[in-house]
Amino acid sequence: MFATGLTGLSNAFAYDTARQQFWFVDANRNLQLWNGGSALITVAPARTIGTTQPANAAYFNNSFWYFTDATATLNRIPLSYTDPLMPTAGVKETFTVSGITANTNTFGDIAINPDGIFFGATVTGRFFTVDLNAATKTQITLLNPGTNPSPQLSFSADFTKLYGQNFAGGQ
Repeated sequence: MFATGLTGLSNAFAYDTARQQFWFVDANRNLQLWNGGSALITVAPARTIGTTQPANAAYFNNSFWYFTDATATLNRIPLSYTDPLMPTAGVKETFTVSGITANTNTFGDIAINPDGIFFGATVTGRFFTVDLNAATKTQITLLNPGTNPSPQLSFSADFTKLYGQNFAGGQ
């Protein structure tokens, strides 16, 4: 570990298991990368992320994914690895996901499996999936809507199990 020098609110953490790179959005909404070295790398400035601090993130298929909090907007920042130690961010893509409204889409957390199935959990108890392989990425499948706590999501190392931990009670 090393001292990042960061202050304030950092969030939207994601991990690229293939490259062992740790991604997050800092308090100023810059997309940062830590590749195990002694410094952080700013890959995209705040104007790429947007005007609100993301509360969730996941890494999938050479892209950084996150929801704009309290909206139906799913964001994808594609990453280019011409230089594997210094990736560059492409133009952000946005998708409006149907079935999500601003009052039901505060997070929670997200996770994506290797097959491109996106899992989301909101603070209002919505647990849903989105197939990132679909052309439009706009249809959700609700799983027991309104009955779930707001878990932090993560997969087991082999991606066979999805875990959820209640951020308030730690269960």
